[in-house]
Amino acid sequence: MTMTKPDPLTAEQMERLKALVSSNWQAEEIHFVQDALPALLAAVEERDELDKLHDDAGRQIHEANIEIDRLQARVDRLEGVAGSDSG
Repeated sequence: MTMTKPDPLTAEQMERLKALVSSNWQAEEIHFVQDALPALLAAVEERDELDKLHDDAGRQIHEANIEIDRLQARVDRLEGVAGSDSG
């Protein structure tokens, strides 16, 4: 069987084909986005929750460092008092 080359499309046929492909492509993109939307929203919510936990942890670390500095200053004062009593 011999394959014959099809006739080239006319400009009008080519435009209709492009429009059809474009509209189908856009419909597929919309369908894909709609399918992925719940997972995307869940991921965004999870990211927001992780950001909040990270911020809370940062605040707790900062507060702990302040308390460590306060306690270290107290230890330094007590050591100074103890050192002056022994002299």
